[in-house]
This record gives sequence, C-alpha cells and structure tokens, in this order.
Amino acid sequence: MTGDPTASKGSAPGVGVMLFVLSTVTIALQIVQVRILSYTINHAFVYMAVSLAMLGFGLSGTLLSVWRGLLRIPPRTSVGACLVLFAVAAVVVHLAFAQVSHLVVPTHGLTILSPSAALLLMFSLPYLFAGMGVALALLADVGSVGRSYFVNLVGSAAGCFLIYPFFRTLGAAGSILAIAAAAALTAALAGHRVWRPLGAIVAIVAGATVPFAESVLRFAPDKSDQYAHAVEAFEVQQGGAVAPTLEFERWDPVGKIEVYRFPEPFQQFGGRTDSLFFAQDAGAGSVLFGLGAHPELGPLLADGTVYGLATNLRPQAEALIIGVGGAPDVLAALHNDAKTIQAAEINAGTVEAIRDVYPEFLGLPDPVSGRLKFVVADGRSWVRRFRDEFDVVQMTGADTYAASASGGSVLAENYLYTVEAFVDYLRAIKPDGVVSITRFSWESLRVLTTMLAALRELGVADPSQHVAILAQGPELAWGATLAKRVPFTASEIEQLKAVCAGSVELGPQTTIPVFEPIGFRLDTPIQALYLPAVGAGANGDGAPQALAVREQELLARTDVDFSAPTDDKPFFFSHTPLRTPTLEDLFRTEPAPRYNFEVTNYVVLATQIGLVALLLILGPLVVFFTRGLRLGAGLPVALYFGSIGTGFMLLEIALMQKCGLFLGHPNFSISTVLFSLLVFSGIGSYLAGRSNAAPGTKVAIAVLGMATWIGAFSLFSGGLFTDLLHLDLSVRIAIQIALIAPAGLCAGVMFPTCLGVVEAQAAHLSPWAIGLNGFTSVVASLAAIPTSLAIGFTWTLLLAGAIYLLAGASFWLLRRKAA
Repeated sequence: MTGDPTASKGSAPGVGVMLFVLSTVTIALQIVQVRILSYTINHAFVYMAVSLAMLGFGLSGTLLSVWRGLLRIPPRTSVGACLVLFAVAAVVVHLAFAQVSHLVVPTHGLTILSPSAALLLMFSLPYLFAGMGVALALLADVGSVGRSYFVNLVGSAAGCFLIYPFFRTLGAAGSILAIAAAAALTAALAGHRVWRPLGAIVAIVAGATVPFAESVLRFAPDKSDQYAHAVEAFEVQQGGAVAPTLEFERWDPVGKIEVYRFPEPFQQFGGRTDSLFFAQDAGAGSVLFGLGAHPELGPLLADGTVYGLATNLRPQAEALIIGVGGAPDVLAALHNDAKTIQAAEINAGTVEAIRDVYPEFLGLPDPVSGRLKFVVADGRSWVRRFRDEFDVVQMTGADTYAASASGGSVLAENYLYTVEAFVDYLRAIKPDGVVSITRFSWESLRVLTTMLAALRELGVADPSQHVAILAQGPELAWGATLAKRVPFTASEIEQLKAVCAGSVELGPQTTIPVFEPIGFRLDTPIQALYLPAVGAGANGDGAPQALAVREQELLARTDVDFSAPTDDKPFFFSHTPLRTPTLEDLFRTEPAPRYNFEVTNYVVLATQIGLVALLLILGPLVVFFTRGLRLGAGLPVALYFGSIGTGFMLLEIALMQKCGLFLGHPNFSISTVLFSLLVFSGIGSYLAGRSNAAPGTKVAIAVLGMATWIGAFSLFSGGLFTDLLHLDLSVRIAIQIALIAPAGLCAGVMFPTCLGVVEAQAAHLSPWAIGLNGFTSVVASLAAIPTSLAIGFTWTLLLAGAIYLLAGASFWLLRRKAA
C-alpha cells in the first residue's frame, strides 16, 4: 500500500454498515460497563478498569502492525469476524466478571502490578476486537478513509444516545446482551457468508437471553461499600447470616438504586417503625423512615437530628432540598411545617423510588397539594435558576463516588461543593434565609472553609457572624454548617441552643440501626461547635477571632487539603496533596496496608500504563527494523498521532466538565459533548476527504482553527453560559452543539489527512499510527483529571490547544522527511 494517498483498493459492500454498528456498540458497551464497574467494585478501581480495557484499542494497532497479513483478508470477512468476536467477548468477559468481582479488593492497591489489575485486564478483550475491526475498515480503502472515519465517528455518536433508553429498560445485564446481539446480527446480515451462521447463532442466543439477563448476569454489589459493611455488622451482632430483602432496584445511567429491608430488630427507627436501607451503587447510603405509619416519630428526626436544624430556624419555610437519597431531609422539613419543598435529585431512579413506590411508607403529602415537588436535575444547576426565593436551601451528604459515563471522571470531582456553588446557594435564599450543608468528619471542615470563601465572594466583611457550626454522632461525625447572607440574630442563636438542649432527651431515641453499623450514629445530642457572638465585635469575646484562627490553621495544613474548591478545580473529596511519585510507588507489588486513594495513586497508575503503552508502541518498531523497513518517519508519525490522541482526550474531558453546569445533568453534558465532537469530527473528516487542498494546508487550517477556538472558548464560555442558563434545556443543548461544532470540524480533519499521507509514504506505519493514537488517548484520559487538579480545567483545555499546535509542527516535520 504505497503510492498516491488517494489510491483505492475498493471497499466491499456492507463494510460501512458493519463499521457503523461496531462503532455504536463499542461506545455503548463502554458506557454500560462503567455503570457495572461502579456498582461491583470500589470506585477508585473503575479508573484502572476502564483504562486497562481501553488498552485493547491500542493493542489492536500493534498486532496489525506486526501481522500485516491480516490486512490482506477481504474486509467483509475480517470486519465481520471482529463483530462476532466482539459480541462473544463482551458476554464471556462479563459472565466471568460477575463470578470474580469480589476478588477486586481495595487492599490490593491501585497499581497494575496488583492482583486486581490481572483480573480487570480481561475487559480489554472486547475492545481489542473492536479496535481491530475499526482499523481494518479504515485501512480497507485508504482513498476513502475520510468517509470511513466519518462513519466510525457518527456511529460512535449514535451509541452515546441510543444506549440510554435501552439501559433504563433492560438494565445493565440486558444491555450487555442486547449489545452483543446487535453486533453478531450485523455480522450475520452484512458480513461474509463464512460468519453468517455463527453470527446468527450468537445473535439468537444473546437476544433470547435478554429477558433472563438479571439471572444470567447477576452482578454482586461492591464488597467494600456501605451495604456490605452493614450486612457484615449485622451478622456479627446476630451471630449468623443475615439476608436483607431487596425491595426495589433500578439501573440508571447515574447509578444503580437499591432499597433493602433488613430483618427485625435491625431495621427499627426509634424502636417502633421500620427504616429501609437506601444505596446508590451499593454505597452513598441513606435511610427511608416509615413515618407514614408512625407520624408521632417525626419530631425525633426534625428536632433530634441535624436533618432538622435549618427548618427549625425557619418554620413554614419554602425549602429547596438538594440530593434526596432516602428523603430524611424532606421528612424533617415536612415535620417542621415547611410550606413548600422542592427536592432536586439527579438520579431518576431515586425519584421513582421515593415519589412513586414509597410515598405512603414515608408519609409524604398528596401530590395534588403541591406542597412537595420532585425535580430530576443536578441540584447545583437547578439552584442557579433561582434568586431570593427560598427560606432554606439544604444539602445533607449529597454525593456519589460513582464514575461518570465517560469513565474518566472518578476522582470525585463534584460541583455541589465549590465556592461558586455555595455562592449560588446563598443567592437562592431570601435575604434572611438559611443555607445548611452537612458533611462527615474532615469533609465538614472543608465545607466551612468553602462557605467562608463564598461569603467573602459576596462581599461579607466578617463571615464569622454569618455561620454556625453544629455536629452530632460519635466523634462528631456529622458536621452541619449553617450560613446566612446577613448576620445571625440573638433569637436564632437561642433557638439553635434550644435545639441542642432538646436533643439531649431526643438523641438516645433516634436510633437508626441500618446506619449505625457503618459509623453514622445519630443517637447522641447535637453540639454547637461554633455560634456567632451576637452583639460583640470582631474582638468582642474572642469567638469570631477564634474562628478566623481556626480557618488559618486548616488552610495551613500540609497533610490534608482544606482549601476551598472552585469550579475550575472542583475536587472537594480529593483531600491529599499531589506529590511526585517515587520509584517505590511505581513498582510496589505488596498489598497496600490501607486504601487511601490519594491523587498521587492515579499519577502512578497513569505512569505505569504509559510505560506499558510505550513498550507496546516500541515493539513493532523493533519488528520493522529487523524486516529492513524504513523508520525515518517514525518519530514525526508518533508525535503527530500521539498529539492528536492526547489533545482530543484532554479537550473532551475538559469540555464535559465545563458544560456540565450549563446543561444541568451529567448525562446531558457527556452525551452532548461526545455527540457534538464525534459527529462534527466525522463531518470534518468527510469534508477533508472531499477537498482537493494539499494535506499540509488542511492540517494547518485545522490546527490553527482548533487553537483559536480553544482560546476563545476558554475566555468567553463561562460568562456566556451564565447569561444563557435561563433558557429551556432544548435551546441550551442546541447552543452547546453549535459552540462545540467548530472544534469537532477541526479535529476531524487531522486524523484521516495524515493517515493518508502515512499510507503513501510508509504504509507499514499506518496500523502502528492507529494503535499509537489509541494508546495515547488512554494515557491522556488517565492523566487528565490529576492534571486538572493541579492546574484546573481551563488550563487543561489550553494545554490541549498547545498539544494540537505540536501536532501541526509534527506534520510539517513528517512532510520534510518525505521531501
């Protein structure tokens, strides 16, 4: 395959269809797989599992580089084979994982030298066949690579959207089988006749098994998460096995929701009524209290726990609850006579459970009354629509450590706990309203520093008069920060003192058995850790000054990061400082004594996988050298395809983060960003193939266009998004797509244009270049979040622009080598 880059071998009918379907099912599998991994293993390992799986794409290029005979197989045969093998591998790998997921344990440590990595490596198998099929289709007709790449990208974009309705209907297990059936059926219909019988058999078996998917592919919850800890603790108490009853389960793209009933007496609240355990992805635990049958127990929750602090200060409140969970905040507000409650919850499965399945159990008001309204939305984005409207904005323990659907964002970046978020909450309350944020242990201290920073952002000169800090539970595990835009009054301080005094009697009655085994006891009095010294100046009785000293002590810590997170660095839960990994870190093989997944662990993982990728990249070059093939173009080809792979991944992840608040839901952000980038990259690829301009001209325009767009987006998008947030969601999605379109068009030009040049100048490097692009994409996705934690998402986006400029310089070097 040498000569003119537009030379064509001819593309067999059906190859485009198979390429489209293979691209669609591959990204659909990735999205479903992230949800499965988030449920079955510790959240930190999702990062490693997805990265190891994606190595399959790069490995496919390496294998094609070494075994070039595969390129001589007719594409209908080879791509059809890849579809069937992908389908079989997807099912077999997940069947195996369902049996061994419990062996992936946190104490193994987050390293590719751990036993867990060996288990997770099996996920690369489906992507190996997917990557090979895509590469074979692209190289089948290099003269039409722009068109083929267009099909590949548009198919991937389709997968971003098509999987969600199927996922909600079929669940994770059913979706895996449906994906396998679609891949195999395509091979049976469009592939070479040699694969038709096997493709048909696999499609029929997988499709027929979909109704029984939950029995065939029964994924067990994470053994290191809250549900497993609760079961273990109850078994110790009872001295035997405990078998909770699963009453409700729902797979959702945000996380799997489950509601469990534990056997008596382990589920009794206040000793009299049932309490059910609520879990998202087997963790993020909450409780459903059976106050419908025993409304007289409402005061225990409303007056005896931190759930009711804010609405105690503001009876008859118009309240906004962010993060519903099992609805304890909602129940506390109702029993404190809240006039209206808006409950914003990001997970539709949670809303379904609380609003549609358990309203009578919980004792919720009749929906017709309008007193309680549920909204399926990201709480932060929802609250930005309001100003001076609520008496109370409350958020208790709202979070999930689950991975996003992209698989890249699992360092617990969270836009609910940033300075800008707290400013939004403070702006949403009426002039005399109250914001209440409750977190646990050290997290409550970071809430404090963030709230103080937000108050200063609003121009409050002495924030110490605007906050109150209360805590409850053993070792004060529950820490509630209450804040106002105006200073607390003497009567409010007395009211808080009265609540603390009353909880002395109520506290011992607020037993929550399903919470207590995991350390979240509330059967202790509420304590006031800090109340403003009303009427005293900054140096009045020393209390305000003491709070300022405490803040400075926290910010000066070097072992724990208590600094206030921002939207550009929204890593509230990443509390350990970033450090440079040592050689001991890189080659550690012994089990970790404890699992503290600091951000440095992810840098270590990125470095380790980068070294593995480097070996797999250099391997084919050794083979090329022994065969006497030219390697002169190897360096510029490596720089170019490595740069566009790295740049695209940094661009994608940074855009997902920056667009999340604007669209109001992570699924909207992920789907819209991926769809826009992939579709318009495909269009750019198609237009590049149709253009008669010289390859150097195409690349130069694309590179300069991308760098210019990134600079403009970084400067202007923040203000633009804020100004347009009031628009309907459909309009915001359209605006988002239009904004991202230029970046996609530019990105789409670069890959096929250079691939055609490489095919013409050094055809043996073509599959190697595709594999190298895949490897660098994996490493870049690993490095993107630690990089963003260090420099912020804005600078990460600008870094992507600089890397695209490097790609332009690499292409110029490649052309010089050819001259």
